[in-house]
Amino acid sequence: MKRILKNTFIATSALMGLLLSSCEKSEVKQTVDNPITIGATYTETKALLTNKTFDSKGNRAIIYDFVDGNYYFSDLIGPELDGNTYGFEGVWPFENGPHQWTPGVHKFFGWLVNDANGTDNTSDDLYPALIFGNNFNTTTNTDKNVTVAAFDNETRTLTIPITTIDHESKQFDFMYSNIVSSEPQNAPVNLEFRHLFTAVSFGVENSTSSYITINDFKIERIPSTRSAQINFSGSSTIVNYSESTNDVFSRGLDDGKGNYIISPTNLRSNIFNGSTTQEFMMLWPVEAENLYSTNKITTEEGVVTYPEDWKMYIKYTADGKTYEKRMNFPNASWDAGKKYYYNIVFADKMVELKVKVTPWEYEEQDIDYSDNAPSLSSGGALAWNESISIVDKTNKMVSIVNAQPAEAMFTLQSPIGGSWIVSLVGDVNAFEVSPLSGIIDNQTATIYVKPLITSPVRDYKVQLKFTVRRSDGRMIAADDIIQANGKYTIVLPRNN
Repeated sequence: MKRILKNTFIATSALMGLLLSSCEKSEVKQTVDNPITIGATYTETKALLTNKTFDSKGNRAIIYDFVDGNYYFSDLIGPELDGNTYGFEGVWPFENGPHQWTPGVHKFFGWLVNDANGTDNTSDDLYPALIFGNNFNTTTNTDKNVTVAAFDNETRTLTIPITTIDHESKQFDFMYSNIVSSEPQNAPVNLEFRHLFTAVSFGVENSTSSYITINDFKIERIPSTRSAQINFSGSSTIVNYSESTNDVFSRGLDDGKGNYIISPTNLRSNIFNGSTTQEFMMLWPVEAENLYSTNKITTEEGVVTYPEDWKMYIKYTADGKTYEKRMNFPNASWDAGKKYYYNIVFADKMVELKVKVTPWEYEEQDIDYSDNAPSLSSGGALAWNESISIVDKTNKMVSIVNAQPAEAMFTLQSPIGGSWIVSLVGDVNAFEVSPLSGIIDNQTATIYVKPLITSPVRDYKVQLKFTVRRSDGRMIAADDIIQANGKYTIVLPRNN
């Protein structure tokens, strides 16, 4: 049993902010009768902001404190600032502190003001004005090269102006905190930070025995412009996003990166340049209706036509033949604080889409590598639902009835933490299988084979093909295991 840390993110800290409106440097006092301390801890992760870069010299957060509803102070905190941590771990001193606890109920909150780790392989600091524009700022602190947020003390609202965020924007991971309400105390105040943006990544995987050439890939017409207001006036932080504007962006392969080749059973974590380095784009959240199309594939005499509003396009070459295809995003939103990894999977010359959604939080899993081959739970071999389709067990045939999708179930018990992948073989343009993949967790999986032709002039037939990917990346053929009851042929009968 091996311990694996998933690449996710949590910040239980007192971090991140945009400068205060009056911030003159003063001599740091080393002691105070009852000091306020802000805990700035960060759990290890490989998210967009790492624990090493998080704790870097020059990083700054702004912290506000309101007492009984009245403004008390605002100040920056930083890991390398001179100051007293009063014996607590993970405390970032105040730039103009220390600050004294006073009678009354204190409410603390904050947000990211400066990321000193740079971007685009430069040493330039990142701060909100770089992406939100000067309308986001009221003053500038030239000493720290950071700026003051457009924060309203009366309404306790931080306004993020309407801004375009796309793959060419500075990747500034803007974060804001919850609200901690506390009576005077001596322990550090711990704030939990959340992400304003979502993060999206695209990879490509060749699980076939052929060489695949990626000629072109695009995501198109993705909403890119909106604004937000973060309200800290209540007991919990409330974020309101504006409606997306009509501004959209598209992204294709990086310059000079077209026509790269993926060898058999190989994975490229970045489809845009063919590299093995995964790249997340931070974007505004996007609602499902702005990603997913309700339009369907049309097929006439075996010719497939893809809806133009399907927002992914791929052109590829396999075994000397070039194919073009559009893919539809799943009917799901891109939510703030989550990372979405889309993997374009080639299986038996078919292109399918696999989606992995990960919260931006730390998770730990037990991954079992003890079994090289996949194994089924007792009675877990694939079985067809006989109440929906005509199942001929003697001849291993499943006939579609009244255009209803055929349904089958199976249960894998190992390798825990791996995933199964299914594809079609045969008249693949006449059917659609979903879902295309799933996690192996000893729970029953259900798949559906849906006919795409409404008036078949002949019998259309497909079979299922299964592969298992272990958590260490190894791909294993799984047909004989999952389809232990026999490899059935799914038939869409011709109209009489």
